[in-house]
Amino acid sequence: MTDKQIVEIILPLTIFEIMLAVLMGLFLYDGLTFLLRKLLESISKGKI
Repeated sequence: MTDKQIVEIILPLTIFEIMLAVLMGLFLYDGLTFLLRKLLESISKGKI
């Protein structure tokens, strides 16, 4: 395999993986902020 073939195989994978990681990061960030907000709400209401 030449270097060009290797790059052609790896490049689409890395782009896909980066997009996947970004999407997962966004979902995790949304989930964490949601949980933190719920936690702060329950603390401010005096449930804890």
